Amino acid sequence: MIAGAVALAGGGEVGVGVAGAGVYTENKIRTLVTAGIIGDGANAATDGITASSVTLGAHDSSVINAIAGAASLAGSVGGTAGVSVAIGLSLAFNDISNVVSASIINADEGVFTTNGGGVQISASSDGNHLFDLSMSGIGLTAGATRWRRQSR
Repeated sequence: MIAGAVALAGGGEVGVGVAGAGVYTENKIRTLVTAGIIGDGANAATDGITASSVTLGAHDSSVINAIAGAASLAGSVGGTAGVSVAIGLSLAFNDISNVVSASIINADEGVFTTNGGGVQISASSDGNHLFDLSMSGIGLTAGATRWRRQSR
């Protein structure tokens, strides 16, 4: 998001220019990422988990890309005085609050692999965000000394 403002002023005696620009942005991501095996059955004589290998993964890669910028330019010209004020302000707030989990629970008869296979459980949150907070303001002031033409 980008905002801009320009002010130019002129006057016979006094020129006054005022410009202002502002941007505010807020981005939030909140997720619950879960991978799981819950239980292995109700009959203890025949239950359990048996496989050549077990792989269980929960992965998140949430990303926020936000750029907020504001620019302001003010200029003034006056015969006696020129006054300019320029203000630029930008704010960006980014929040990634994720919960990522992977689990095997209530497998009371166990998890078994055959032929040397493994059990792999992983959970990761690899997201990132770009945070850009910038302020810019440019003030331009021009003034002239008053002069009088004298007759001779």
